[in-house]
Amino acid sequence: MTSSDLSILVSYILTNSPKDISVQDTTGYAALGVNENAVLGVVKIVSPEGDVIYNNTNFASPDIDLDNTSIGDTLTGVSAPLDTTGAVLTGDYTVTYTMREYSTSVSKAIVAVTTATKTFEVSGDWTTQILATDCFYVDGSTGNDNGYTVASVTYDAVSGNTEIVVNETVASAVADGSFYWYDNSTEYSTEETSNFCFTDADPDLQVSHNCTTSTIELKDESTYIAYYNSTPLNYDTISRTLTLKYPTSMVTVPSDLTTTSNYISTSPIYTKTWVALVETTLTYTLPDGSSVTTLVTSSLDHEVVCDDCQCVVYQCLANLSDSYVAALSVNNSEAERLKAKVIKANMYYMLYSMAVRCGEDGSEWCEALTELANSEGCGCDTVDETVSTLVVASASGSSTGSVVYYNVWRDGAGLPSSSLGNDGDYYLTTSAGGGALEGDVYKKISGSWSLIMNVKGTAGTPGAAGSDGTSILYTSYASKYITGVGPTSLSEYVLPADTLSAEGDMIVVEGTCLLDGQTGVKYNQSIKLGSTTIASSTVEGQSQYLKIKAYITRGASKTAQYIEWESMYSENPASVQGPRITTATESLGTDLTIALVGSKTGAGIATDMGNYNLRVTLYKI
Repeated sequence: MTSSDLSILVSYILTNSPKDISVQDTTGYAALGVNENAVLGVVKIVSPEGDVIYNNTNFASPDIDLDNTSIGDTLTGVSAPLDTTGAVLTGDYTVTYTMREYSTSVSKAIVAVTTATKTFEVSGDWTTQILATDCFYVDGSTGNDNGYTVASVTYDAVSGNTEIVVNETVASAVADGSFYWYDNSTEYSTEETSNFCFTDADPDLQVSHNCTTSTIELKDESTYIAYYNSTPLNYDTISRTLTLKYPTSMVTVPSDLTTTSNYISTSPIYTKTWVALVETTLTYTLPDGSSVTTLVTSSLDHEVVCDDCQCVVYQCLANLSDSYVAALSVNNSEAERLKAKVIKANMYYMLYSMAVRCGEDGSEWCEALTELANSEGCGCDTVDETVSTLVVASASGSSTGSVVYYNVWRDGAGLPSSSLGNDGDYYLTTSAGGGALEGDVYKKISGSWSLIMNVKGTAGTPGAAGSDGTSILYTSYASKYITGVGPTSLSEYVLPADTLSAEGDMIVVEGTCLLDGQTGVKYNQSIKLGSTTIASSTVEGQSQYLKIKAYITRGASKTAQYIEWESMYSENPASVQGPRITTATESLGTDLTIALVGSKTGAGIATDMGNYNLRVTLYKI
């Protein structure tokens, strides 16, 4: 082995207080044929300014002792010199490592051990071979295998043993194993220059909030690229703690949110100042092989400011709703007045929420809400500006872009399903069922629907009688062509049972087809009542419009007893056929389908016959 075989690693530990330097013996002794149990080492360190900041020359108290687990292969805790800013002084550090190898091994069996006095005994007089400050090791013992340094050596002529007192603790009183020491030693030394010119990475914290979804996000977007002079360095290892602190102005401040990842998100949020913190421990390898362990920290204040309209008027509107519920049982007129206010407030709030979620200015509706609330003497402008307030979400979103909106109005028959909607949504019962009354309004709170009011008013006064009792039941202007030669139902209407509720009631069915008449092709248009064809007309040639009209009157036994029909078409000159009278046995007491049907005889073209209009008009006696 030669001095050039020695290898050391210099590390700068910037996370310790004080910041320090360590030196590790990384020599591959096994490959060099050197017994590690026979290796001791001492270290000297000189600062960039030439000051000796550490120097040990005593092999009896070595910096490196590979056979002693309490010392090991690394010198630690050498305080690093600092500049005026408190940073480790930059420049060249000179590190000298001197290793002593003890090459001649002598062993003797251990015959006695005294743990209290740290004494081993071997048979015979060895006082001239074993000297104070010598190093030796014990092997093959029950509990004392380790390296030791000699404090003193004496010979006891009575026992015939050499008593060896050591500096280290002797763990076991069992006298076994062998005592090994070295008579001869060889020193090797290496001097290395470690250039410390290191610049920490700049942290990059990003905080954002969304008032619509009432969420806040903290991201550590730091690359943690440090620099050696101007050369970028990527970290070898990373250990991070990311923290998000709630505003201290909250009435009750929740515990901090922490993670070891680079992202934190939470909901709901509160107004005022949030604090983001990051503490990241990193290791880097410098170009000369030295190692740096450093701690990067950063903090960032983030102010959450949202449109506080909801917070300002919330309690007022809640009181208004409570007043309405209380008035229901004692003062109907007051309840009706308050209900009108509540309905108007809900409308304003819905418009405000829609404006906010669409990125528009909702201040107009906020002002309307505030004015409405103040009209009831709520005192809505008495908000403590020093206290954080909850930001009520009007939507929730995901990173994939999907959004779930809150405060949505829903409706349906009967009670709302428990799985429907989100907290803050409203539900209007359109028809009674399941214990719910028509007009009941529910709000979803903590996952459950709660009845808050009924918006259906009392029955109004009867309206004035109509002039002639006429109403249009159905009209259709859709375009649909017959399939092939037909017959094809071009338009249909289902006449509800008992629409003709009294004898003499009548409906008029009018159907018009648009024709692109082709020479030699006959076109037929008919009206069906249920399964009965009650009117039919056929034309040939170039007619543009074909119209058929039927009058259906109810008889005494709920049947279509009297049917009169006529047809006309727009050939030049226009022609009218009818009126004609037919009968049908279809019952008007059940639902009946009224259909306008088209067909043709001859090839024609695909679009030569189509529906233009079907109209059903009711005439009541």
